[in-house]
Amino acid sequence: MDDSLLASSAPRVATRAQGGVMMEKLIVRLKDEIRKNKIRNLLILFALFLICCLLALDSVVILSHWIHFGSKPGRVTVDTPGFLTIVETIPDEVELTTAIQTWEAWVELIDSAVTNLDIACFYMTLHNTTERPGQANGEAVFQALLRALDRGVVVRVAASMPNGPSYEIDYNLLRNAGAEVVYVDFHNLYNGVLHTKFIIADHERAYLGSANMDWRSLQQVKELGVIVYSPTLAKDLGTIHEIYWETGVRNATATLKHLDTRMSLETPGSLNLNHTTSDVFLTVSPPPMVSTHRTGDADAMVATILDAKKTVCINVMDYAPVISGFGSAPNVYWPVIEDAIRRVSALQTGAYPTVGVRLMVSFWNNTNPIVFEAAATLAMYQNIEVRMFHIPDLKEPLPFPTDHTRVNHAKYMVTDRKAVVTTSNWEANYFIDTAGVSLVTDNPELRAGLQAVFDRDWDSEFAYTVPEVMEKFVVGGWTVDFANMTYPNSNNYRTH
Repeated sequence: MDDSLLASSAPRVATRAQGGVMMEKLIVRLKDEIRKNKIRNLLILFALFLICCLLALDSVVILSHWIHFGSKPGRVTVDTPGFLTIVETIPDEVELTTAIQTWEAWVELIDSAVTNLDIACFYMTLHNTTERPGQANGEAVFQALLRALDRGVVVRVAASMPNGPSYEIDYNLLRNAGAEVVYVDFHNLYNGVLHTKFIIADHERAYLGSANMDWRSLQQVKELGVIVYSPTLAKDLGTIHEIYWETGVRNATATLKHLDTRMSLETPGSLNLNHTTSDVFLTVSPPPMVSTHRTGDADAMVATILDAKKTVCINVMDYAPVISGFGSAPNVYWPVIEDAIRRVSALQTGAYPTVGVRLMVSFWNNTNPIVFEAAATLAMYQNIEVRMFHIPDLKEPLPFPTDHTRVNHAKYMVTDRKAVVTTSNWEANYFIDTAGVSLVTDNPELRAGLQAVFDRDWDSEFAYTVPEVMEKFVVGGWTVDFANMTYPNSNNYRTH
């Protein structure tokens, strides 16, 4: 090659070489920027991915909440066999028979507990003391509770606020043995009491009924309840216990959103009970404790009455369509349940004749005149029969006070289609400001069993018509001013 050409081309070669180096540097820089941007973009994409995941998870939670607790919760269906068994307390010297006594069922239920016992009660007076010696049935239940604590069972008692130190004896003894006890101040919160009575063992088995945790209810008071062998029902009842527990701990109404149910009047559970597929659900009172999909007690009673086609049989200690005004406050007429009773007894339902209603209330030393008058008023209606159940005093009185005994304290209803076992008397305040629980089902075996109990008592020597009670037990009669809805002895109300 010509040297002049080489000489003239040398600057160009040098320039190209410098340009190549610069290009390489530029490429490296671009690659570095791309790598940095890629990392940044990946970080941005990862952050967006996390946000999407969280949004998706929240959507799943919301959807799950809608499925289980939304406007139309899915129906609970359980094929695993469960059982409902009636248990009763038949007082001493009352010649009636029953298959299983309450105290025996309670001891068996408590002794079966492996992990936990959740109890809700109005009050507890089971343990023998110098003031109430020798009541073996109550002491047997109390000893069963102590045995449960000894074997490590977690015992939690949600109780109505005690009415004085004498009502804390049993609670303090259980606390000392390791139990947890929470008082629920229903009087302060709702002007009522926690009147519920149930026991839950291991979230699988339970008792629900009229019997208080009291020696009287196990020996000297007529009671009725049901033993539930069903984890589904026991857990639903446990949700109600959690509402009481949280209310007691907070001294304010529990947050009900996370304590809802999937079984109600509109969507009852479909459970295999006593070898039969049965509709069933639990109801509660008062209204502040009725969660979104739980049915209230009053609504369930009215619906059960109006659902009947042939017969309605009701057994309660007290019946009065009245909101009690304590002290100087006036009473207020509350016709919710009475209207349903009168309506169903007056209407013809298709091919059936008019529905026949039988109401049995208690007559005892603490019967309020307004209960007597309300029963007598209903008895005047066609197709409604009323009797009053009276248990005589013991032939030989016990050597210590036995107030609030010798009474039919059972609370249930049975129709030709449904059965209800409840903890509440049928006076308005029990539905408005007092805690109660009811089991509602169409299970034919339970319905037949309750009908047999009702017929046995209705036809017994202890059941009297209203005129017979007036003639045999009431001297001079009672008068109640229904215009002003006032009555004496208001302190006798809600004592049982």
